[in-house]
Amino acid sequence: IRFYGSDGNDFDNYAAEIKAIVDGTPGSNDMPGRLVFLTTADGAAAPTERMRISQNGDIAVNFDGSSQTGVFQIADGSATSPGLTFWADGAKDTGIFRSGANTLGFSTNATERMRIDSGGRLLHGVTSSVDVCSVAPSRLQVHNNASVLTASFTGYGAHAGGAIIALGKSRSSTIGDATGAVQSGDTLGDIRFGGSDGTDMETTAVQILGEVDGSVSSNSIPGRLVFQTRNGSGLTEHVRINSAGQFRAGDECTSNRTSYRHQLSSTAGSGDVLSLQNPSNSDGQGIGLGFWARNTNNAAIEMVKLKAVVDESQANSTQKG
Repeated sequence: IRFYGSDGNDFDNYAAEIKAIVDGTPGSNDMPGRLVFLTTADGAAAPTERMRISQNGDIAVNFDGSSQTGVFQIADGSATSPGLTFWADGAKDTGIFRSGANTLGFSTNATERMRIDSGGRLLHGVTSSVDVCSVAPSRLQVHNNASVLTASFTGYGAHAGGAIIALGKSRSSTIGDATGAVQSGDTLGDIRFGGSDGTDMETTAVQILGEVDGSVSSNSIPGRLVFQTRNGSGLTEHVRINSAGQFRAGDECTSNRTSYRHQLSSTAGSGDVLSLQNPSNSDGQGIGLGFWARNTNNAAIEMVKLKAVVDESQANSTQKG
């Protein structure tokens, strides 16, 4: 079927066409077919295929048989009646709609569940970005209004492994390029905890950092864990576990003062460094501190033991020992 119109001179050229074409190998009582829809562009003398419905029901839009051009447009729709919905849903209230300028919304059962905003951020549970633990908006945001699990990750298989959450960094400025080697001191991953201060949720209260802890080479990246908390306007590091497994806690945890395996520090006037407690105040109860080593048979041998023992039970702070 061809549709003609006068171009001011004649009726020789047509503006649109619909074709029915055999779309496979015919047989007895078997005639596969497709419908092809063509339109003529402004300034052109012949039509171009714009859409086809194949014998199996597939619909190709702006397809010329080998490539696709042009744009397929649908109505904006809404969360309750998406512009792109699904026939089998019946109610036509589940699909994709345009929720704002340059924004895609996804709805189920007439309720928006998720959107991708104009900045490329994926928002779940909110319709606009909310800054948490930063003045910069995160790329993936999940919000809910109940004390439920916000996200879960589960691994399956007949093996000893479990679910993995991986945080990584490359110094390359090209996204996807894993060849930008990191350097000592670089942050590889950052886990932050924050809450509303009555104004916003941009302030971080607690922070755990995974950092590079030495020279990097192929398949070798030494790392350390850093634990920080906020007391006032800034975050302060309180615990560090370095690449050698050394544990340092206290006011000087950033410095390796003694090279001991475990270091506890406190600046002048900060109070005692270590407290050992036994919740029982019964006579004879106490706290032991042992020093052990392994002999040539790899058996643990107690070398020295210090023990503080309750001498008598008291109901007040005059406990004796």
